[in-house]
Amino acid sequence: MVREGETSLSTLYRNLTRTRRIPQRRTVMFATTVALCVTAALLIGVGWSVGNKLNGSGAEDAPPAAAAWNGSHGMIKTTTETDAQSLRAEGWTLPSLGSEGYQVESMVQGEVAGQPMVAITLVNDHHRVQVIEQRGDVNPDNPVDGATGLPVSAEGLHESAVEGTQLWVVRSEPWRAVMARDDVVYTVMTDASPSTLSRTLTLVAAEERGRVALPGSEPDGFGTTVLDGLREIVG
Repeated sequence: MVREGETSLSTLYRNLTRTRRIPQRRTVMFATTVALCVTAALLIGVGWSVGNKLNGSGAEDAPPAAAAWNGSHGMIKTTTETDAQSLRAEGWTLPSLGSEGYQVESMVQGEVAGQPMVAITLVNDHHRVQVIEQRGDVNPDNPVDGATGLPVSAEGLHESAVEGTQLWVVRSEPWRAVMARDDVVYTVMTDASPSTLSRTLTLVAAEERGRVALPGSEPDGFGTTVLDGLREIVG
């Protein structure tokens, strides 16, 4: 026979036990969640570190600096995309002016004043543009005109500057401009108007900046870098 007092005590004990168990379960769940978050953070951190090293390893293949230029020499005439890709891999920009609808008519690789150059001729429905790109031991203060092989100081060209880039311009048709940077000289010639020449120079400068900033491809985002690193770790 169960007394009424015993029944009340048993019920109270069960309620207290149940009350104690609920906080314990919550504590365990909280601890598990924290552990999972810490583990995920560690995995992301390790993945980012490994992936960043993998993506950064391509910097070793960046185009050579002007002081140590070792690109191809010799006379080559070509129009093939394979040859263009090979030259770009060596560090040449070879401006395409694709946004203006130009297509490559010819490419000639050789030398100007003893320094390597590539001359690329581009055409669209209205105009023809030739860009002579010189690399190697260049003098940005007195560059060589790729069209004549003479320093600009010997030709008496009109000097100006556009967005911090030095220019020497021939003010007659066909319009010609020599644009110099620290490690490259571009000679741009066109049968178009001066305004078209100005825009062409802007596009050439933009493609040069793109080559320097992005030698291979666009940098991967954070998520892609982490995934690359985790794949490398897991195998």
